[in-house]
Amino acid sequence: HKKRKKKLIPIQVAQPSLFDDLNPKVMREYGVYDGIYSIKDAADIIGQKYDKVRRWFIQLSKANYEGIDSAAQKDIDQRRINFHGLVEMVVIGTLLDNDFSIKKIFKARTDLAIKSKKIYPFATNNVRDNLKVAGKSIIFKFPEGYVTLDGSGQYNLDLIIEFFRDIYFDTSGVAKSIQPAKGLGKIIIDPNIGGGKPSFKEHDGVHVETIMRFYDGEDSIPVLIENYGVTEDEIKAAIAYMS
Repeated sequence: HKKRKKKLIPIQVAQPSLFDDLNPKVMREYGVYDGIYSIKDAADIIGQKYDKVRRWFIQLSKANYEGIDSAAQKDIDQRRINFHGLVEMVVIGTLLDNDFSIKKIFKARTDLAIKSKKIYPFATNNVRDNLKVAGKSIIFKFPEGYVTLDGSGQYNLDLIIEFFRDIYFDTSGVAKSIQPAKGLGKIIIDPNIGGGKPSFKEHDGVHVETIMRFYDGEDSIPVLIENYGVTEDEIKAAIAYMS
């Protein structure tokens, strides 16, 4: 008799709860160093294809990037990136797509971290204000000094430029929150609000994704307003943001 093969049952990995363990009705507040965003979350926020962001995750993980949590978690799809890591990933990923090696990028990042005394130097307003292309070089010019990346000279840095327009920085120049322009001033991405997921600025804990999941045309607007306490303008902002 042939031995029957045992049917393998996939292991379900528990996802981190967005709610406080002691008070399940209160949305958990995350810090900028907590792993929050999955590959899909990051792709949605950045506005890039899942496969591209997944490739970035893999390359960062191989480089033991501290912005991604749990190096012991071998399944890349179960790993999470923190808020500052999300911001830096836009810079690092864009540079990777411009044919810079991960080794060269991380050397520049280390040099900038030493000069600026910032743990996540690519998540600062200096990238927004002082990232320059000079000939065949990309120059990060910080007040404390500058670092140069030499390459082919054929660069497309539009993603960095556009993404950093939506970032708000604290008084030390470090990324604090993302307030996407297409969210019409109503939506914020902040580790301290709504578990770090895209939420409404005036309604802490109400996720944009939740509203869009139950939005079913204009007739559903009064129901959403009644059930979630959001305004019609906020619903329109959610539609604009997700479009």
